[in-house]
Amino acid sequence: MAKKYTKKNRKQTSLPPILDPNRHKFVKSSFLIRHSDISPNLIPFIWSIENHVLLVKWVATEVRGQFRITNRYTLWNSMETGRYTHLDIDAEQISDAYESGIVNVDF
Repeated sequence: MAKKYTKKNRKQTSLPPILDPNRHKFVKSSFLIRHSDISPNLIPFIWSIENHVLLVKWVATEVRGQFRITNRYTLWNSMETGRYTHLDIDAEQISDAYESGIVNVDF
């Protein structure tokens, strides 16, 4: 006879997420770079956190360290901050970036 499924019989198969100690830095409008995007063969681009579920893409311009905003979005999971590196940009520069559509980043 088949076993009846109950919560007692259920095994936990997934591990809890590993929390990044720097996750408090990843707030709305902050800039970051995805580790998988770092390659000498790719044109560099960065991301900014649009809201709690979306990132917006910024692509490089002809000026070194300068990026412009695009209309490209990707999903964002705030529990997976280990896949990204936070870029330290001051609040005034972030505000100017969203107004002008251009941000300057020193790597």
